[in-house]
Amino acid sequence: PKDIDVSFVGGITNPRRVPFIQKIIDLAQNKMKNLTWYINTSSQPPNGKTSNEYIEAINRSKIGLHYFGNSYDSWRIWELASTKTAIIMPQMRNKSVQDEFMPFKQYCVIKDDFSDLEEKIVLLLKDENYKALAESAFCDYNKNHTPEKCFEYYFQTIKNFVPNL
Repeated sequence: PKDIDVSFVGGITNPRRVPFIQKIIDLAQNKMKNLTWYINTSSQPPNGKTSNEYIEAINRSKIGLHYFGNSYDSWRIWELASTKTAIIMPQMRNKSVQDEFMPFKQYCVIKDDFSDLEEKIVLLLKDENYKALAESAFCDYNKNHTPEKCFEYYFQTIKNFVPNL
């Protein structure tokens, strides 16, 4: 069951994330305290292994928030998409998801200053609008962005330039 309204998991790996984390904690404790939140900003587990607690939380989440840490891409995006969780984040900037490569647009875009975050959360929760976005992200992930699909895409790209491979 999707009994967590909004979740965020991400360490403070880059100072640019601090204001975002402060914003979501403020929303969770004040204006949007009526929602069920899961927020975990502790450092990443050793060896990059995902904790069972996190896996359970994103599988139970309606909306998963993402804000860029050390890079503009993150495996957290794909974890959220793979669990039918609607994603809210700023516009993706990495080249690999632009139109000429492997586009991914099945998420709700917020302003870089996240000033419209509350509005977007309300919009997605209203009438369970998050379900359509989550399903769209899930389908696109499975069609184009699984590790296997990424390998196939890049391997074919290489083969186009090295035909005897």
